[in-house]
Amino acid sequence: MSDHIGFIKEIREIVSGITQSNIDFQKEITQSNIDFQKEITQSNSDFQKKITQSNSDFQKKITQSNSDFQKKITQSNIDFQKEIHENNIKFQDEIHTIVSGITKNNSDFQKKIHENNSEFQNEIWSTVSGISKTVDNCSTKIDLCHQLIGFCNARIDDLQLEIDVLKNVAALKSEKDKASTSAVVPEAKDVENPPEKNLPKTETKAVPVNCGMRQLDETDKNAPNERKLKADKEDKASTSAVVPEVKDVENQPKKHLPKTETKAAKSCEETIVLLIEHLNEFGLVADGVFVILENLAKEKGKEYAKKVQDMKTHCSNIIDFKIKPDDADSIRRGLRFLNMPLKEFGRDTLDRLKKNSDGLTEEANSQIENLRRAFSALKIAFDNAIQKYPHASCSDSPVLLGRVDHLQVRAIASTKNSIKVEWYPISGGIIDNVTINKYVLHHRRRFQSDEWFTTERAPQNEAFNVELRPLHPASKYEFYISAFGGRGKELRKSRHVCATTKSD
Repeated sequence: MSDHIGFIKEIREIVSGITQSNIDFQKEITQSNIDFQKEITQSNSDFQKKITQSNSDFQKKITQSNSDFQKKITQSNIDFQKEIHENNIKFQDEIHTIVSGITKNNSDFQKKIHENNSEFQNEIWSTVSGISKTVDNCSTKIDLCHQLIGFCNARIDDLQLEIDVLKNVAALKSEKDKASTSAVVPEAKDVENPPEKNLPKTETKAVPVNCGMRQLDETDKNAPNERKLKADKEDKASTSAVVPEVKDVENQPKKHLPKTETKAAKSCEETIVLLIEHLNEFGLVADGVFVILENLAKEKGKEYAKKVQDMKTHCSNIIDFKIKPDDADSIRRGLRFLNMPLKEFGRDTLDRLKKNSDGLTEEANSQIENLRRAFSALKIAFDNAIQKYPHASCSDSPVLLGRVDHLQVRAIASTKNSIKVEWYPISGGIIDNVTINKYVLHHRRRFQSDEWFTTERAPQNEAFNVELRPLHPASKYEFYISAFGGRGKELRKSRHVCATTKSD
């Protein structure tokens, strides 16, 4: 207690010295900084509540006036002093620092207030922030929660899109199954490969991605080097080569199969199943997706049901990837995965994820390699499923380039340096805008300096034109086309559409 009484006497002497020499200075603070003190009182209510839990009278007198606060410091407030001594030693140190700083540099401090009041406010705010670290931490956590809510909302939209696609696929398959015989699985085999008796052994070879990750792993075990070389070649082909090269790679093992709409639809469904499996490996798809897959399995038979169950078990075994929680880029890439071109994901995102593999398990690193190979095959499957929209060269007459769910895309004119493209909303809905992701190919080099282009809002049921003028003119162009509807939700992304300009 003697130390406390000594401390009180020291403060009493300091305050009396300040009071005698700075009466005008205190009046100036009282008159010119009332609003500033109110701001401190309002913005730091949580901090002041913590201080005033044991001494509410002390806080009320602080907020009334600065002069009352200095008078109350000199009083014998034993409970307050005990609380400072026991629970807030750092707070005492900061008060000593502030008081000694005012005593030693009083003249400079006054000049600073007169010259720049904002600097004085920043210093006070810095002091308060240092004292109320808990409040700042809470604010930071609230901001993080808002960000997380935003990520979750975006993810919910993506999942809803994926669920809608799966429901459509299920409806189509259900209609086909009802129109065909009751033996669903043999019927699917007939579509894929006419010789029924050879299907169980040759199904994987006929369609590269009609299976889950386990079958891909078995192929890798039998010929890991060959699969890796093939995957690397496919990655390079998807990066710099034009679409005919991708088609050649895909059609080589399947040239004996009939290219029918039924085959394309089946391949698309199998591709979706494989896509869902790999998305689940990263924990990005809700369990509700498995409910949809299981409903499909009931219609298709026991063999398909076993495949879904194996997929579910496999995903649950590897869902706990040790991805670093502070890797914001990985989180954003994961949440936006469904909106990314497949070959961009396979070539770019997986490469980056591999570079940041310090926090991943050995099993996860192995699965990333498998995922790279799977997405190379996945891209081929998507190209196969949409063969009915062939690539076309531009000319002066309208040429159908491609189609998104809500848009029809036509090239209506071309010159050496530009392509004029017509976008027409064929579904009758209102489309907020259309975004074109342009990749300009020139001497097998990819330019992205003029990457994004967004049109104005399209009137309902009216065509609108876009004239593209890339910074680096080339003979071939590739587009990724996206249509955005209500609330900014992406309606559907088409495959890339190639167009060739006229040469001189």
